[in-house]
Amino acid sequence: MGRPRINAIAFGLFGIIGILSSCTSDTPKKHFALAERLWTAKNYEASVQEYDQVVRKDPQSSLGKQALFRAAITQSVFLNQQNAALEKLNLYLTKAESPETAWQARKEIGEILYERLRRYQQALDHYKTMVGLRPKDPEISEILFRIGKCNFFLWQFEEADAVFRDVQQRFPKTVWGERALYERGVVFFTQGEQRASERQGGGSEIYKHAIRAYEEFLSAYPKSKLAVEARFGIASCYEEMEQLELALQKFEDLEKTYPTPGVIRIKQIRIQERLAKRGGVKKP
Repeated sequence: MGRPRINAIAFGLFGIIGILSSCTSDTPKKHFALAERLWTAKNYEASVQEYDQVVRKDPQSSLGKQALFRAAITQSVFLNQQNAALEKLNLYLTKAESPETAWQARKEIGEILYERLRRYQQALDHYKTMVGLRPKDPEISEILFRIGKCNFFLWQFEEADAVFRDVQQRFPKTVWGERALYERGVVFFTQGEQRASERQGGGSEIYKHAIRAYEEFLSAYPKSKLAVEARFGIASCYEEMEQLELALQKFEDLEKTYPTPGVIRIKQIRIQERLAKRGGVKKP
């Protein structure tokens, strides 16, 4: 659901034929044509004002609906007016003339809730509705992945893990299946951190689950760009489990491959200091 591609499709769905040639004074068509020219000139605020004029003058026409949709997309993408965009998109859903344009509006709503506003409970509910409407949509793997991430951000770890496991099993050869398996490790690791912060028991077992998930990921996708992050996750699990010698070794193995070597060096120093207190190794 990449933003540039979505917007190209969104605007393409509402092509205008013969607008400029048929304009008369102060008509919806004239306002729409002006809005299009302003939009092309990147005068987005003024273009939205003209789109709004079309909607006020002719809200039930095909042109009014197109203007409503275009105004919403412009406010979301270019003006960061997310609440106004949501209001327009939800209104558009009550007027959409085809399932395809309604679906496009639903994707934009999801994009706003998930990416822009980070309203994860609303995004979760919205994406679940989308799955119910089109369970076999070509982009369903990404939508399901986002459901998993929403659960994760809401600290609903069991639900998140179940969704990620489902995505990886159903779509193993897609980028979302790959990422879902990696995210299972992240879910377990974060759950372990939560238990530690709340002084709950069973943290070590959770970290073991995280290690297994990361190792499964490395086995399934050894050439993934996330492989180095999975190895970092494994090292961090051993650190949290107080297996410091093994953690130190794992971090040392990452010295030449991790994208931010300074992070690895900090990890090494901290572990060496902890080992020195134990009498295991001397501080560097």
